[in-house]
Order: sequence, then C-alpha cells, then structure tokens
Amino acid sequence: MGLFDGIGTKGARAAQEQPLDEKSLAILDIERKMKSLEQASQIEISALKANVAEECRKVGAAMHMMYVAENIDIENVKGLLDGITGLTQVVREKEAKLSEILARYTEELQILRPLPADGQAFCTNCGTAYIVGEDAFCENCGNNLKMLKTKQAFCINCGTPYTPGFDEYCSNCRAKLD
Repeated sequence: MGLFDGIGTKGARAAQEQPLDEKSLAILDIERKMKSLEQASQIEISALKANVAEECRKVGAAMHMMYVAENIDIENVKGLLDGITGLTQVVREKEAKLSEILARYTEELQILRPLPADGQAFCTNCGTAYIVGEDAFCENCGNNLKMLKTKQAFCINCGTPYTPGFDEYCSNCRAKLD
C-alpha cells in the first residue's frame, strides 16, 4: 500500500453509499451556479465601485486645483461628474441583473425543494426532511437531530446547504441561520 493510498476515499465511499438522485444533482448544480455567479459578479461590481471611488477622487482633485487657480470650469466638472454617473449606473444595472438571475435560480430551487410542512424541518447534515420532536436521528444519514454539526449545515426551514459561521441568511428562503 502506497503512502497516499486511501487518502480522500472516505468521502468517495460515503458518496458511493448515498448516491445522489437527479433532483439532488439539479439542486447542487443550481447552488453551484448561484455561488459562482455571485462571486464573479461581486468581483466585477467591486472593481466598478473602486473605479467610481477613483473618479470621485479625481473630481475632488480637479475641483481643488480649479479653486486654487480661481478658475472653476463648470463644463469640465460636469463632464467628470457625468462619467461618475455613468459608472454608477453600470454598477446599479449589474446589481439589478445579478438580483434578477439569483431570483430565477431561487425560484428553480423552491420548485425542486419546497418549504417544509408545519412541524417539519431538515437534517443539518444531509437535508432530509423530518418531523420536529418525533425523530431523534435522521432516517437517511443517522445524524443526531438534537445536535448540530458545524462542518456543513442545511437550513432548518428549507434544507438549503450553508456554511456555518459564514452565511447569515439562507440563500433560498432568506431565513436567519443559526
């Protein structure tokens, strides 16, 4: 047996023991797309906001130079401000487009994973629905439903996976997470 034989096979064995159905794969795919889109968009939007801040700095510097020279050129200032307004509009459009796409993905997720009925919640380990107060252990993975695990968790309201300590609100139902 080699030094690295068996490394990473625990997770692989677990995946073989509990194969994902088409619905689960679709949910994971949508969640992956949402996360990837959100990350890429936030990088782009942050860069645009940095450009807006830099342009504002330039306007301030230009205004100061004109003030010191006692020669304020309003048309030049308007041109600079129009540039900032244009960049700000691009930021708003990108944020709106991101919200629109994420809303569509959220709708798809809600169709694939409807909200639980009264008295139901979802296992924090695998997302399987259970009846609150009746089940002590998850019928799917055996997770103790009275104790929360911290490596990966699922929203108790809708079953969407989240990262404890990182996500404050559920990306699907917007419930406050523990």
